[in-house]
Amino acid sequence: MLQSQPQLYQAAQIVKSLRCQRTGLSDFETYIGKASTKGTPVSGNKFGEGATIKAWGFAGNAQMGPTFESPVAIPNLPSVVTRDNNGNWSNSPMAYWQDGKAHTFFACTPGESGATFDAGVFLYTVKDAVAEQADFMVADALKNPVWSEATTATPAKQSFAFRHALSQIKYSVGITATSEKATNVKITSVQIERLSTAAEPQPENFKNKGEISVIGRTDTNQDLSWTNLATEGTPDKYTVTPTTAVDMTNDKVYQINEYVVVNDGTDGALMLLPQETTGNVRFTVSLEYTIVPEPTDGSATTATASAIFTTTTTQSWAANKIYHYKLGINMPQVLNQKPIMFDDENMSIVPWDTTETVFNNDDNGNVAAPETPKV
Repeated sequence: MLQSQPQLYQAAQIVKSLRCQRTGLSDFETYIGKASTKGTPVSGNKFGEGATIKAWGFAGNAQMGPTFESPVAIPNLPSVVTRDNNGNWSNSPMAYWQDGKAHTFFACTPGESGATFDAGVFLYTVKDAVAEQADFMVADALKNPVWSEATTATPAKQSFAFRHALSQIKYSVGITATSEKATNVKITSVQIERLSTAAEPQPENFKNKGEISVIGRTDTNQDLSWTNLATEGTPDKYTVTPTTAVDMTNDKVYQINEYVVVNDGTDGALMLLPQETTGNVRFTVSLEYTIVPEPTDGSATTATASAIFTTTTTQSWAANKIYHYKLGINMPQVLNQKPIMFDDENMSIVPWDTTETVFNNDDNGNVAAPETPKV
């Protein structure tokens, strides 16, 4: 059984400026925790070349409050804004400030995430394939007062504060017990399933679709909150598959209790919609190994097997958190080797010989020879 609570990490925030080169445009700066590429959360303090955000803009007669007050969309927004190799950000066609109007901006990243936006609420669906998932982030709304070109010739740059919206799941695998029947053990995948609460638990679908309302957020220090969680399709499992199987036996020598991170692809991670399970969670680690001794009849010299782990409690995954599950493999159990068992029912104890040998002493303190044993 797996410990019920995995290691938990808080994703740190870093800062990066997002610039436009011309005044009079809707200029943005952005604060991010992690840039992202498809399938891979990327640590660092810079967006890479080709990174994108998607920005929405609205103009009204007064500064927007805690509700979406039916403002008019700014022409050419929403738009995907892309970074080049020199750190310049651009979108085409450009969007411009409107004199005498209050401007409100919303944004998410990556720009091609597939998220939709309506009346201050983002709607997002997590991809089924881990390799297609993204480190989806949402920015707090930027609510500006009325801008007057006569009094403020150059509008203020807009500073987006992006927050991680999903839960990141990491795996490490180690060998806790070796077997003389296998060597060259390699991990080929790790699968996660939600289980029902039935007497014989069955896999049930993950929640993979939900909404984030940013229009009414007042405490921007708090993590994002999801509502209206739902299931689209049949996401009853997610599988992390490394590009190259992870070798657990260095030069065919077991590295006992040395845990190795198993990524999807080269450095990808599973991104889950934040949720709480109704039942426990099951992990299946698939592996391949070389058979010992090597068959001499021409049959296959390699084989596959799997190790299954089940949490002892339900699991709760929150936005902007990293959950690290360490899975230890007992190779003799995986290979169904016959354990040495001890039979308590037929185990016995030979009673004490109750015949006593008694020694007495005389008046001078001398211990005499033993008396005749008494039964």
